[in-house]
Amino acid sequence: MGKAGDGTPVAFALAGVVALLTTYSYAKLSAAYPSRGGTVTFLDRVFGGVACLIALAALKRALRLHQYADRPARSGVHRRRSQP
Repeated sequence: MGKAGDGTPVAFALAGVVALLTTYSYAKLSAAYPSRGGTVTFLDRVFGGVACLIALAALKRALRLHQYADRPARSGVHRRRSQP
């Protein structure tokens, strides 16, 4: 368990509760606003106008940061492509 020690199961349980609450919220929103827009529809209905655009920009930025975090780290060593 490394540095987390005995706190690991608690952290996973807490993350599971947060995931379940998020899923429940999306299920309720999907039932209330049935459309193909998903998150965009929810943001537009709740915030509308300029506030919706700001929320969408924040969501897009969060997704980009998540993509960046998932990329493998560059070690500074460039691999050569094999010659055919």
